[in-house]
Amino acid sequence: METLMGNRIGKLERAIMAAVKAEPNNAFTTAELCARVYRDVKKIEKKHRVAVLRAAETLSGKLHTFRRLRGEHLGGTLVFFDARNVMSYGMARLKADELYDVGDLRVRGWNRQTEESLRAKLAAARHRELITEGGAWWRHVQSWKAEADALRSGDQTELRRVLAERKAADHKVKVVLGIASR
Repeated sequence: METLMGNRIGKLERAIMAAVKAEPNNAFTTAELCARVYRDVKKIEKKHRVAVLRAAETLSGKLHTFRRLRGEHLGGTLVFFDARNVMSYGMARLKADELYDVGDLRVRGWNRQTEESLRAKLAAARHRELITEGGAWWRHVQSWKAEADALRSGDQTELRRVLAERKAADHKVKVVLGIASR
């Protein structure tokens, strides 16, 4: 994770950064961040989740490499990841897309995924091709790295180039899928 130069960060933000640093190849749902930040709390309550979400959102605003995805299932849980690490992004995609066990008792089903099962999916051929050099998820991470580097250096020309390149790639995907705006 990049450091926050000149920006004061709070206790929760430091705890979140420590969790990401301790598990660089992972992504974290809100519930997982709460468990890591509030280790001594017996029951995580709404006030804890809200505080962690605020801190995580603050971090994602300050750090150009700390991003989030919204889950596709019940409640649309947020999944936070290190945008400079393709494995972290891969875990975030799977946690957001799969029926991942976030500890919500309302989610029933025999096919709930665990971190171990998601890691096995990343190692399997279908997902491995996404995270290896040249794969779609690998290209996303390379683009975010270039964007963060341009933002950090203040190079507006490079930033415009990276963003234009990303927009062109997104448009190309939409054309292939037949959803390009006219």
